[in-house]
Amino acid sequence: MTNVFYYRDIVSIDKDGIWFAPPYKTETFVSFSECVKNFAKEWSAETGRNIDETAITCIGTRDHSRGYFNLFSSPETIIVTLSADDLNFFLLNRLMGGKRLQENQFRALQAKILEVGYSTLDLT
Repeated sequence: MTNVFYYRDIVSIDKDGIWFAPPYKTETFVSFSECVKNFAKEWSAETGRNIDETAITCIGTRDHSRGYFNLFSSPETIIVTLSADDLNFFLLNRLMGGKRLQENQFRALQAKILEVGYSTLDLT
């Protein structure tokens, strides 16, 4: 099972993790330390080398061209920076900055993750 949240569902981000409060759902917390541990475990298994989780800061991947972040939580968490509503806004109001909205959300999320001391791998 994968958790999918939209950028607008983010309540807060700090060094411990990220809180989501989507409409009509329970608040959800994703721990960044759990994401680092999962990344280290998966990377160790793939490479056959033991990865020291205290030496890495990677919590997930990001794909700018598709507008999402994928966190290495359990279950996996995807953060979409363009929701269906935002996409409709983009299609109907193209000249009024719909693409800029997605770009701003993506960059703001990336900057906040970096600000609290973590990173994501770029898939684009």
